[in-house]
Amino acid sequence: MRSDNEGVFNTLYSNGAPDTRQKQTGDGGNEFFTAQTDFVAPLKNGLKFETGARAAIRDFRNNNASFQYDYADNAFVRTQGFADRYQYTDQVYAAYGTFSQSFKEWGYQVGLRTESSFYNGTLLDSDSTFGIDYPLQLFPSAFLTYKLNAEDNLQLNVSRRVNRPNFFQLIPFPDFSDSLLLSRGNPGLRPEFTNSAEISYQNIFDKNHNMLVSIYYKRATDLITRYQFSEFNDFLGRETIVSTYQNSNSSTAYGMEFTLKNTFWKKIELTSNLNFYNSIVDASNIETDLKNEQFTYFIKENLSIKLPENFTVQVNGSYQSRTAFAVGGSGGGRGGGGGGYMGGPTNTAQGYSIPVWFVDFSVRKDLWKRTASITLSMQDIFRTRLSGSFTESAFLVQDTWRRRDPQFIRLNFSYRFGKFDVSLFRRKNTRIEMEGMDF
Repeated sequence: MRSDNEGVFNTLYSNGAPDTRQKQTGDGGNEFFTAQTDFVAPLKNGLKFETGARAAIRDFRNNNASFQYDYADNAFVRTQGFADRYQYTDQVYAAYGTFSQSFKEWGYQVGLRTESSFYNGTLLDSDSTFGIDYPLQLFPSAFLTYKLNAEDNLQLNVSRRVNRPNFFQLIPFPDFSDSLLLSRGNPGLRPEFTNSAEISYQNIFDKNHNMLVSIYYKRATDLITRYQFSEFNDFLGRETIVSTYQNSNSSTAYGMEFTLKNTFWKKIELTSNLNFYNSIVDASNIETDLKNEQFTYFIKENLSIKLPENFTVQVNGSYQSRTAFAVGGSGGGRGGGGGGYMGGPTNTAQGYSIPVWFVDFSVRKDLWKRTASITLSMQDIFRTRLSGSFTESAFLVQDTWRRRDPQFIRLNFSYRFGKFDVSLFRRKNTRIEMEGMDF
């Protein structure tokens, strides 16, 4: 896969100083290789054993160029001395095994996953290489389900997971696209580990209505956290503010999640999800008394309406409030004050990710006895889908936002040749494109 990009930045100063104009161009590509195998063996008395292994290797290369605008020549002039050509290889190897068993009123599953990874990056212009080998780690998990009656059941689960730093969090050379706030990775970052415990209650009112309520607690150690500090930059010849990443002591979060699914008149399906939690990010190891406590909530709604002539209309909406600790995993890519190229919340002890909301819409027509379909969809119909952050440190107060994907309309046609087992592609979190996520 190849990509090309270009960005132009214009900084305006309120004190009347001349504008600063900058430009960045780039191109690159990446290659993925994934091998995965799974084995399931039913045993006696309802006991089942499952095991598998996976290897994921990714090669990435990028060629960037930075330019400063020369007002005397009325042209952009390339800035020399930046290490802006780089490549890296990321390798992750993992294996797992689980035992599960079901009885009349209860069931359990216990599992163990092991993972090791290797990371090597090269700055081509400076002929320098940095690498990190993450040692073998074990990740146990346990699930217990108890059926109270025909409509109610309880589930308890505990697990441990890892979130490895991604390339933009590790790369050691600075990004000068924002002359007021440089962005730089930290090759000394350690992986963060999260231990989670959750108890859930499900009530199936009838075949058309059910509810799921969960109470959870999460604790992450060595949390990968955005952090700003000041240092003298030799190239610019002045004191600059740098936004980078550090491992903070820990973070904790506790909250509740409600999911309600309703079907009306066999035509309307409404799924509602409400999640709210309190989080505390402890970064006192980085800066004395640096802690950040934040209450966060998000709401998701999915409405599907079946119409005559095999038409289906679907509306999806979501709202997320201020976020300092993302309970679903670390956000954060390259780029200034936060928000990240990934578009998700960024863990921080110096502010929060800004609230974001959006609504998507689609209409589908099933054809030929539902062996084919054509779908017309529009993303972010109100043009509100922004990611960004508020950051407050001893050096700078900054509001940033970015729009990763603009509004767009997509027309899709699909045809099903036979039965298709999508579980083969969903098993064991095969989203290798997401950097830093566990197996």
